[in-house]
Amino acid sequence: MTPKTTKNPSINANGTLRLKPGKDGRSITLDLLRTNSQRLLENLTRDIGMRGVDNQGNLVEGHTIVHASKKLVEFSLPEVLDRNKPLVLTINGKPITSVVFDGNRLAPTDRHAAYQLAICETRGMSNHLNPTDLLPYDRAPREGYDEKLHAPITDLHTHVSTQITAADLYELSLALDKNVDEENIQPGDISQYVTYPVELLKKLKVQPEPEQRTYKIPSYEFKPLKHENLECERGQPNDRRAERNYHEAIRLKDLTERQRRAVIQAMSAPQDATKSFQQVEEDIYRHT
Repeated sequence: MTPKTTKNPSINANGTLRLKPGKDGRSITLDLLRTNSQRLLENLTRDIGMRGVDNQGNLVEGHTIVHASKKLVEFSLPEVLDRNKPLVLTINGKPITSVVFDGNRLAPTDRHAAYQLAICETRGMSNHLNPTDLLPYDRAPREGYDEKLHAPITDLHTHVSTQITAADLYELSLALDKNVDEENIQPGDISQYVTYPVELLKKLKVQPEPEQRTYKIPSYEFKPLKHENLECERGQPNDRRAERNYHEAIRLKDLTERQRRAVIQAMSAPQDATKSFQQVEEDIYRHT
C-alpha cells in the first residue's frame, strides 16, 4: 500500500531534492537546483540510475541523462516497465528512493523512508575529506525498518564527553607549544606556535596582563558566531590578493594560571550535561 501525498517524493530527508514525473508518463526528473555544493552535485550524479521491473518481474533499467549545468537528472523509462511496481533510484548502487506511479503522480512506497539520504550523508557527500565510495552508507542495516513500528530515521546523534578531558587536551597543546625548536626556525616564523586569541580571553573575563607578549596570527573562520565580528573568527578573504585578516594571540606557555583555568573550563563538557548542537558550538567548539 502506498501513502497518498500531494508533494513529489524527495530523495533526501530534509525534502529539498525532489522527483517529478514527466507528462508523458515515461520519464522522471530529479530536481537538484537546491544543491549549493558543486562536490555534492558531482557525487549525487556520478553513478546514479533508476530501475524497475517488467510484467514478467525482470529487472529493467531506465536511461539516465545528467544535465549538470541545469542541475537536473532525467530518467527515461523503458516501454516494458510495469508502472504498478516500485521504481528504485540508486546512487553508487545503494537504493536511495522507492516510489511508484499513482496515476500521473509519484508516491513513496513503504521502503521510501528507509532508503532516503540522511542529512549526515548529504553533508558528507559535500565534504572533500570524505571518500566518495563510502557514501551513501550501506542500506542493509535498514532492511528491517518499518515506519509503522519504529521511530523515524533521523540525523539525531550524541556526543559524549568521555574521550579526552579538556585539561588533557590543553596539556597536549601546551606541550606542542613548549617543544617548538626555537633555534631552528626562521626569524619571525610563528607558524609553529600554539596560541590563544586575546579576544576570546576577554570573552572569558580574563584580561591579558601588560607584560604578556602577543603575536599577530592569521584569523580562522568560525561561522556559528561570525555575526559577532571578532577579528580571530573572520577567516580569510576569498580573493588571495586582498589583505589578510589577523588577530592578537598569546602563546599557551605564556598564559597565566587564571587564564589557563578559564580556557580549560570553557572547553569542558560536563558528563552529566545535555547541550543542544548550537550550545556545543557556542560554549565548547569556539574555545577548543
